[in-house]
Formats: sequence, structure tokens, C-alpha cells
Amino acid sequence: MNKLRPLLGNNVINQIAFVVHDIETASEAFAKLLGMPKPEWFLTGSLEISQVVYRGEPSAARSKLIFMDTPSIQIELIEPNEDPSTMREFLDIDGEGIHHVAFDVDDMKDRVSRWKIKDSRSYRQVSSLPAMADTRMLIRWTNTRHLSSCWSGKSRR
Repeated sequence: MNKLRPLLGNNVINQIAFVVHDIETASEAFAKLLGMPKPEWFLTGSLEISQVVYRGEPSAARSKLIFMDTPSIQIELIEPNEDPSTMREFLDIDGEGIHHVAFDVDDMKDRVSRWKIKDSRSYRQVSSLPAMADTRMLIRWTNTRHLSSCWSGKSRR
């Protein structure tokens, strides 16, 4: 009998990130839904700090971020500025919604190579944050048939 195994080594989603038009309105709604205080947002670093690359080019993209921790999962809210980024593109094309889900992984290079072998159409590097360690794999939800790796980063949990 062939036992199914998670492609990323585990099937525990530890973060769901939503791209939103208005972080204040979205965070108020999530805080009310989750019964917790509304956290304050913070602004991501400048290009020199964040080193954002979008479609192979440096970008001055910045976002307002909020992280809301629950006992089982972290909710991330992202309000991008107008500069080119995966978040801006997502908001402009798809509107508000789930941008990515995150899994912690032990060996990023191994997991990325397995991902590429499994379905080469599903792996697409569209944005990177090289200043972060490679212990978290974010999977961008593009539609119900294809998932694509968006970028890797340090775990916040």
C-alpha cells in the first residue's frame, strides 16, 4: 500500500496571510472575530533593509503588516503600498483574499527540489526576501489547480 506523504515534510499550516485594501478595517474585523485586541500595524523596511525583488528587479515595495496569533495558527494581514510587488499584483488582479499559507520546513533546498520534481508548473519564484533565513516555506494560492512557492523566510513562531 502506497502511503501519501506531505510534499513539504509536514501538513501543519502555521500561517494564513490575507492581502487587504485597508489594514485598519480588516484588523478590526479579525480582532472581533477572534475575540482579541486589535494589534497595531507596522511598516516593512525600506529597499535597503528588506531587499525586495519583484520579477527579477529591486522594488521599493513596502507593506503595512499585522500578525495575530491564535492557539493554532497565525493570521497575517498585508496592506501593500503602490510599488510593484507580489502583494500589489495580487490585490490589483484578484482583490482581497488569501495570498499565502506557510509551513515550517527543516531543509528548504530539499523541499524546493521535491516541489519542482512533483510539478514543475507549480514552482514560480516571483518575489524574494534574501535577508530572511530559509526555515519557512510560503505557498502562494493562485487557483484551485496550481499552487506556487512565493518565497521563503524565517519562522515567526
